[in-house]
Formats: sequence, C-alpha cells, structure tokens
Amino acid sequence: MRIDYDFLGTVLGVFLDAPGLTVSSSDFDDIFSTEEAQRRLVFHLEILGDEGLLEAPLATKSRLGITYGPTGGHMIADTPWRLTAAGHNFAASLAKPDFASLVQERAHDEGLAFVIELGKKFIEKQAERLLGDL
Repeated sequence: MRIDYDFLGTVLGVFLDAPGLTVSSSDFDDIFSTEEAQRRLVFHLEILGDEGLLEAPLATKSRLGITYGPTGGHMIADTPWRLTAAGHNFAASLAKPDFASLVQERAHDEGLAFVIELGKKFIEKQAERLLGDL
C-alpha cells in the first residue's frame, strides 16, 4: 500500500478538529466505515506512529493499540491516540492548501520522512516571508 497524502490529510484533520486532547477509533467511524477504508486508516496510523507523529499513551499490547491476526486482519483497540508536537506541526503543514497542492503535484510518490522535511522547509519559508513583512 502507498501513502495517500489526501487520505492522510483527512486522517490528520480528525485530530486537528477534535474537541479533546485525544481521539480514538470511534472518532473515525463515520468517515472510514468500509473495510477497505479501515485498512487504509490502520496503514496510515502506523506510518504516522513509525515517524513519531502519533502515539497511544495507554496502549499496552502494541504501540498504537492495533494488533494483527495470522490471516492479515487487524483489530483496533479503543485506545486514545494523540498527535505529538511534531505530528501537530506536520498536520498544520498538510492542512495548508499551498503545501497540500505541492505534495500532490511534486511529492506524491515520496515517503513520509521526505514530505515531513518538505513541510518543515515550507513553514520556514512562510516564516521568512512573514518576518520580512514586518
């Protein structure tokens, strides 16, 4: 499976729009109701966790409360997930239409680490422009 940055933006939007400090699998029920969407959700959550952008403070059996069966299926524990500070920074970058377009047009086949670094550079350029306007 490949990273879908539009899909990832939707996932991160759930975190950014959440009223509380954390979200759980039930916060995704309305959006990701099909089996295929749930598989994609698990894949993208795991990738976010791999890069240190997402954590599940109460998960005990696995890092994010996601376990896999012998036939490839998965089970998601109803454990709270939170974006780390780096996760919030990346989510804020990907929520910007200019950055999302850049990723879709020029970096859609790149790995997440590359796009995270691209997001940092994008924010630095925005900060330079903002400070230059003072």
